[in-house]
Amino acid sequence: MPDNLAAIERLVREHHEALDRIGGVNATVHDLTKLRQDWVPGSSPELKQKLAQLEQDLCNIDEYLQEHMRFEEQEVLPILIKHATDIMHRGLLFEHRRIRESIADVKEKVRGVTREPIGRDEMLATEMRIRDSLNGILELVREHTNIQEAIFKLAQEALEGKK
Repeated sequence: MPDNLAAIERLVREHHEALDRIGGVNATVHDLTKLRQDWVPGSSPELKQKLAQLEQDLCNIDEYLQEHMRFEEQEVLPILIKHATDIMHRGLLFEHRRIRESIADVKEKVRGVTREPIGRDEMLATEMRIRDSLNGILELVREHTNIQEAIFKLAQEALEGKK
């Protein structure tokens, strides 16, 4: 199992690395845009140099992503397929438990305010804790929704491809 986790952790790192690399290419494109504004035919060896750099950057990104996708398809996809039911079941239940516990926690904070009379300062502090808790629940549900929508989108694409 540790090898499986290491493979997944590698993919996560590589996703961030790919985004950074593509962002770096955007900087080169920005430089090209500035050079192009002052360009007249035959006037800018710097423009040719930046274009060559852009082409090399794109080749490097392509090579990096090809290896990344090979690893993902040949090494990680079989892991996900083998453990898909367990991953979905445990992940879903874990997220649901976190959301339920967070809601129970904020409900208890509200009950605490309604059960006993409290002073103004304590009431303001409790309101802030309730607001923070609600924001936390909102974030948990957003994350849960984003994850599920990504999974559902993949499921829809796979199911539509079987038609």
